[in-house]
Amino acid sequence: MVIPQGCEADSDVASCSNVRGSTFISNASSTWSTERLANNGLFSLATLEESLLGLSGNAYYGFDTLILGPPGSGSPVMTDQLIAGIATDSFWYV
Repeated sequence: MVIPQGCEADSDVASCSNVRGSTFISNASSTWSTERLANNGLFSLATLEESLLGLSGNAYYGFDTLILGPPGSGSPVMTDQLIAGIATDSFWYV
């Protein structure tokens, strides 16, 4: 997921959010938690393949509840899932 910091370099943040599959606002989630993670969940996205392409950045990790469908639809609910919020414009989800 992309967090707002992943769209800061784009002059049209609303368009960036739309193109990148929307943004995730962790403090809007009642189940978001970084309690078990060091550094308040901030880690580098230094992977070998991306570094060879000159791509790097950070992500904020945390645990949250995911629902695979609209709330109240009876869709599966997965609690305590590790989520990474991408905080760079180097990686795009299209």
